[in-house]
Amino acid sequence: MSTRWSRVPARWIWDAGLCDFKSGKSLGQSVSALKLYVGILLTAQNDNATNSGELQGSSQLSYNRLTELTDVSRAMIRPAISTLESMQLLSTAPGVGQQVNRYFLLGYGSQDSWGKISNTRLYDSASSKKIDVLYKLSSRRKTDLNALKLYLYLGCLINKNTGVAEVGYKTINEKTGILNSDISGAISMLLEHKLVSVDRSNNSVRSGANKYKVLGLK
Repeated sequence: MSTRWSRVPARWIWDAGLCDFKSGKSLGQSVSALKLYVGILLTAQNDNATNSGELQGSSQLSYNRLTELTDVSRAMIRPAISTLESMQLLSTAPGVGQQVNRYFLLGYGSQDSWGKISNTRLYDSASSKKIDVLYKLSSRRKTDLNALKLYLYLGCLINKNTGVAEVGYKTINEKTGILNSDISGAISMLLEHKLVSVDRSNNSVRSGANKYKVLGLK
């Protein structure tokens, strides 16, 4: 991997787009779609504004490579990609001849707002063949969906210099759709996988705001 972190288009997350990834009957497809989104984020071309070209924010990946990278089954890839396309989070340029599809992340332009997630913590190993943390998250558990949503939200909320975000449960619920009663479980999952740390020293009974540090960005 070329850098310690990957860029995340932030506007859709600030606009509560994560609420559209629901549990219940949609749980498996929601988890699969977010796993693929993370996989494309971590492999997307990410040059600085001076060097960026027409392939900026894109990644060329076969279905076999997507499965190896994210642990999403081959049968779930097309429906999950369709979910991301319908939410206008990416577009697909079909491969020509023997070429595989290229996926373009939307909202990835030089003037677009963005956040950060950690390559080193998500891969959790020297190899970039698979994103280890995604293998540990199940498409059958709501807590795992909530953890993915919360991680992406915090990554787009942080101060880019410190990697810290301060936010309360009420705002997390409004921006991600995670129920207040489920937020602690999502936090515990992120702590277990060493993706964030939590400073509750400034927590107040009224606001319930904690400071979250997204780890592995420096």
